[in-house]
Amino acid sequence: MTQVRVGWALHGKPRDSHEDYTIMASGGSRFTDGDLMLILARFSLGNPPADRDSPGSLPWVAISEVGDGEVTYVGLTMQEWSNDPDGAGRPIAHSRYFAVPYQALCAEAISYQDLYHALRGAPLPPVGTPMRIELSATKAAEQARSIAELGFARVATAAAMSLEGAVTVTRCPELRLQERLAFLDAVAALLPYGARTTYSAGTWHEGGSKHVKLAFARHNRADSFELDWLVPAAPPEGADIAGTYLQRLRELTGEGVGEEAVARVIGHLRLMTGPVNEPEDAIRLLDELDWHRRVLKAARQGRAAHADLRRMFTAEKWRLLESPEDRVTVFGELIDAADRADLPVITRLWNEVAAVHSTPFDRLARVGATALWGPDPDRDVSAYVAAAETLGFGDRYLATVLERGGATVNARNLAVAAAQVKRRLDVDHAQTFEVLVRDVPLTFALITEFLDRPEDVSTLVERLKTRLPAEMRCFDAILAGSVVPISDRDLDQLAAYGTNCLYDFLRVAAVYERLGLVLPAFAGWLAGRARVDAAFWSSRLADLDQPGATEQGMIDALLLALRSGLRHFRVAAGGDRAAYRGGFLEVLRLSSPLRTRVLDGLAQQLGTWAWPAEPDSAALVLSLSAAVGRDGGPGDVRLVGAVVAGRALDPSLDANPEYADWWAAALREHPSLRTEAPLIALRALHRNADPRHVAVLCADGYRAGNTAGQAYKALRGSGWRPTVEGLLSLLAEIRLRRPPTLAHPGRMDEWVRDLLRAYTAEDAFGAALRTEVTRRLLREMGFHLDLLACVVPDDPPNGHVLSEEAREELKETAQRIKDFAGERGRRLWRR
Repeated sequence: MTQVRVGWALHGKPRDSHEDYTIMASGGSRFTDGDLMLILARFSLGNPPADRDSPGSLPWVAISEVGDGEVTYVGLTMQEWSNDPDGAGRPIAHSRYFAVPYQALCAEAISYQDLYHALRGAPLPPVGTPMRIELSATKAAEQARSIAELGFARVATAAAMSLEGAVTVTRCPELRLQERLAFLDAVAALLPYGARTTYSAGTWHEGGSKHVKLAFARHNRADSFELDWLVPAAPPEGADIAGTYLQRLRELTGEGVGEEAVARVIGHLRLMTGPVNEPEDAIRLLDELDWHRRVLKAARQGRAAHADLRRMFTAEKWRLLESPEDRVTVFGELIDAADRADLPVITRLWNEVAAVHSTPFDRLARVGATALWGPDPDRDVSAYVAAAETLGFGDRYLATVLERGGATVNARNLAVAAAQVKRRLDVDHAQTFEVLVRDVPLTFALITEFLDRPEDVSTLVERLKTRLPAEMRCFDAILAGSVVPISDRDLDQLAAYGTNCLYDFLRVAAVYERLGLVLPAFAGWLAGRARVDAAFWSSRLADLDQPGATEQGMIDALLLALRSGLRHFRVAAGGDRAAYRGGFLEVLRLSSPLRTRVLDGLAQQLGTWAWPAEPDSAALVLSLSAAVGRDGGPGDVRLVGAVVAGRALDPSLDANPEYADWWAAALREHPSLRTEAPLIALRALHRNADPRHVAVLCADGYRAGNTAGQAYKALRGSGWRPTVEGLLSLLAEIRLRRPPTLAHPGRMDEWVRDLLRAYTAEDAFGAALRTEVTRRLLREMGFHLDLLACVVPDDPPNGHVLSEEAREELKETAQRIKDFAGERGRRLWRR
């Protein structure tokens, strides 16, 4: 029982009065008489008919809501005829208005009917004082029974349509006031209780206010849904919110069959006491009733949203699920969502929800295995392992996750897995250790994880030797620094467990600076493979730590054999070149096919950077090439060509004493190089080669016996594309490099002219070249004639300076100029 303070007002006029209706008395609220008049007008049901027997005759009851800025009130107006006439003899209608604080009602879920009955017979208190009444909680079962009597379809349809607009109930002339009020109360019961803060209704509407949302009337009101009492139809097309809400009510109550289901819905809606600001809010609030069941259904089908699964447990909704099996089902789906942010909730609720079931553990293990062994292994799998340890089954969990690796794991998977084991080997993880010794690739990866703690590597290897004696023998040799080198057969045994195992072994050897014990065998092993993963081994060999100079040479040779680039060459060039060269040559001696691949790769690499400009690199290239030549065997021809081609980058390379020694040895092995070398260098020229460098190579070609045509062909096969100006500069530079002791200088001039003729024969280039040659000739000829004028004055004191021979040559030159200026010249330039 709750005692409630109620504000009140009496609206009417005195007997025999000719005045308008007014507030005759009030009390218990902060509303002024003016406020009360506005409230009554806003929710007026209209003008009652004078007769007292029609369906619309008084008494009427109006339900309303109003606020004073601080408190929200539920209003109830009872309008009925008095026994007094006014001054014109007309009957006077009195309206009693009551304002009840909403919070006082929602605390006990008081219904409008119970409120009406409590106020109906209560006498009005003295003016200015509040009314006090006692209210008992309304039972949901009673409201469910009332809905059944009125017809669930009518009540539910009216409730649904009221979410989208006004509703008018028509064709109900036999209904009495109590039945109409019961209907208005039943409609409100199928809405969230908080809807009472905006709910308004009337037992009859006779041209009254449009603000009354639900009312009985003879005819449907403007802008209102109509509910035919006799034939209640579903919400019209387009009223989607109403349609959805009605459908949800039907689903939740089984079409209203069974008062218990209806009472359960009413009980749920009573909990929603906050304001319903939008119609969609009502649907969401209604959905909360069996939300846990719908999430369970979706979880069974594997379709539950992750946010719903998380909310189920963070909001403790899982406790609404009837059976332990249902709880485990939803819990398992939350685990399967594989979000580490859920682990605190999973850990907190594990013992309550999942402790006695095996399925959650299996699911947690599957999630951990997916994070660990998937295509993008995640080191944060440790969060799952840590959660399992918190729950007391860390060893069993980690062992289970490790066992699910399968045969498709890669080096990164193994590294992440090994990191997990590394953190836990110093505690009692017996099951994990048993899985470890059955997984050799994981064992090897674990050893490499300990490379930052060398003292622990020996301890781990000793521990593993008791279970894996054959596999640990090679590691033992590396750790002990055995003088007995590792054999190809040893590496074959390691490689049988996968290339990752062999690479892990190389990493350990590198860290312990024992690569010298392993690389010879590894090179032999690699050379003996019909097929190898070149990309894998190229990247892994290049990343080995701290190799010595000999090992650097071997690694670079192997990288070249794998069609990769040099890794240590430049560093070794500034260090122990002899040791590097020795390691490089050791690989070459393994097999002829391997030697050919390595030397082809080296030749290709020499064309990728300007090694002749780096003294240390040039020295190593030349000494290595010379050693290859002395070593004998196939494959060195291309390397010789690559060294010769180095002069395209720096023609002065031949001045290097080491080059001279190499050149002499190369000529003995390949005599044809004497004529081929300049052409090789010309073919290797780059796009922006300096014409002066090109001229040096052309001059070498002339002296070596190359024809101008051969030089032209080599130049056109290179990347060099001279401009007209650049070509003319080349020709001039070639003449400047003519040795003063040359026996037949005219022959070299003719060679230059032949080279020019070859270029002028080109369709695209020749016309522009001829024009430029002519322009330059005229410019140069004028300049030299001016020089001649300086040395042959017009009035020489001692007679003519020119000899007779000189004068004859001038006459011949003048005649040639006349020929070019005449018809012969026109024929030449028209071609």
